[in-house]
Amino acid sequence: MAGRAFFYLRDPAYAQARGSDCLSESAEAAVQQTNLKAAIRKACAAHPIPLRENYPDPRRLAELMVEDLQAAIENDYPKEAIPDALTREAREHEAFAEIRRRTYIGRPDYFERLDRHAMDDGGPLVLLGDSGGGKSALLANWAARWREQHPQDLIIQHYIGSTPDSADHWRLMRRVIEEIKRWTDDPEEVPHSHDDLLKTPSRSGWPRFGARRSRPTDAASSSWTPSINWRTRIERDSSVGY
Repeated sequence: MAGRAFFYLRDPAYAQARGSDCLSESAEAAVQQTNLKAAIRKACAAHPIPLRENYPDPRRLAELMVEDLQAAIENDYPKEAIPDALTREAREHEAFAEIRRRTYIGRPDYFERLDRHAMDDGGPLVLLGDSGGGKSALLANWAARWREQHPQDLIIQHYIGSTPDSADHWRLMRRVIEEIKRWTDDPEEVPHSHDDLLKTPSRSGWPRFGARRSRPTDAASSSWTPSINWRTRIERDSSVGY
């Protein structure tokens, strides 16, 4: 219980000032209460467990409890350990995928087809199927399998509907760019405007984000792109908004 329990013993004067309703019912009960307090003090000293004695009234008790709980929360979840927005979003998508891995009965031929696509030099793959047919479950299970076999690869999972902003295509584009930059240790700032996001180069395997406008011809001038050769595979679940 050490670190997860707090004890508070009130000042006896509080009960004495309020008469018999706040005192022990009998001499025997008073002895039992005294023995209980002694046992609490002994246990708290031995483990150790926080013990606050002689608080004067309920208001002060509430203040002490808030102080202790805040300190415990800060100790277990320090501010510097709070994940950033990009990490939190990745965890939410991973949690969405994990649920779909639990009851999935895989088909080796589907996995093999996705494996072949991931290893060749072709374009993006679009997975088609009826709603509820298991497309997300297939991709979630395949992604976990591929990650285990190829731990050096970057896999970005994005499931529409798993987070409040997951259907926003601008947020999706920005997230992909941020994930790539983090993976490559690129310190340059991610573009803020939509026009700058659309300057993503598509040559040499860079992700190409479709939009109803032409891509600038001077794509190589995008300063945020790391100098690395890429082979990009984007798996898309057609039933969730693409």
